[in-house]
Amino acid sequence: MEYITEGSTLRTVTLIVAVLLTGLFLLSPVTAVNSSGKASLAIKPEKPVDIKVLREAVSLLRERINLTEISDFRVELEETGEGYLIRIKAENVTPEEVEGIKRIAESFGRLRIEFNGVVVGRSVNVSDYRLEPKMCPNCWRVDFRVPPEVTARLKEVASGKLGWPVDVYLDPPVNSLLVVSARVYQEMNSQDFMGEPKPGTGTPKPLIERLKEAFNITVIEYHNQSAEEIVDNATALGKDKIILANVPQKLYTEVKGTLSSRKINIEVSYYTLQTGEGIKNFVRKILHLYGPYVLRFDPTKYSTTRLTISGVGKDRKAALGEAKKLYLDFKMGSLPVTFRVEDVSLSSTPSETSTSSTTMTAKVADDSHQCGPASIVLFALFPLLLRKH
Repeated sequence: MEYITEGSTLRTVTLIVAVLLTGLFLLSPVTAVNSSGKASLAIKPEKPVDIKVLREAVSLLRERINLTEISDFRVELEETGEGYLIRIKAENVTPEEVEGIKRIAESFGRLRIEFNGVVVGRSVNVSDYRLEPKMCPNCWRVDFRVPPEVTARLKEVASGKLGWPVDVYLDPPVNSLLVVSARVYQEMNSQDFMGEPKPGTGTPKPLIERLKEAFNITVIEYHNQSAEEIVDNATALGKDKIILANVPQKLYTEVKGTLSSRKINIEVSYYTLQTGEGIKNFVRKILHLYGPYVLRFDPTKYSTTRLTISGVGKDRKAALGEAKKLYLDFKMGSLPVTFRVEDVSLSSTPSETSTSSTTMTAKVADDSHQCGPASIVLFALFPLLLRKH
């Protein structure tokens, strides 16, 4: 478990449980290249926007990439026959750094903290990340604060609910229809996402209900529904997105074709469970979820706004890298619109061998690629979050 608790418990709470962090670190469609080289990424907004909005996005993307160690890069507008796109070019970058740029470009940057179907917070003020050798040789921490209104809202909705789940999302798929396999549906309804409620505190709502109430995300189990039935369902519910998870890829193609033939403007995403990937981590990835966590302290008794996320890496270098990734996710400002990466190319030096790939369509966010090395994360310290396994 990982807990939310008040800061003074740091002296007595020493439990650290490692878990896999997936969610938002989605893999770029770039073929692995061992050496560093030149990269070019073309990104477009999900919907038509004014040139002023694109200029604002260029400025924000520069600020985001400046937070990394990538120093030789350019972000600029590029005119095409179909309008403008944003081109990001970088030199002396590794494939991992290119993946990081892609993640930065496609992350809208909206944080959501949800408790029992209620969004209690929408932002954090991250301040620092570093190794924490006093806790263990490969421990790391990221310090941040939440606004006072988050503490106040928790007092309203979480009083006395010790052990109840607390969910933290970065860019959750708001107003979407999730069509998932029986295995995924069962996992989303399992105790893995229900915390560990203390006796006498009642019963939390299942994850599927919390998603519906907080973000208007409707989750349905796949029972051989046709593409037409799925599109009709999404249209009737007024959804902006359809997400297909661990279902036949043929269905993904058919849903895209149905939407195109009917000229329906709904985004489609497809997620496939990779070999060796845990089903719980797969659910986190679909939802862009950090957690789940459980409430360790009664918020009516404390008003602290300080939090720390702590974790353990396989070595010191990996630990610092994990801390930095999380720090950057929380540090990035929100983009004015969501973007998709349409093309990625990476040419290695000195041979200049180039690899490239494009996304499926303008309305498709395909995430069927294998995720990279997993991160380990847990919440600790000033309220401490403890995640359930």
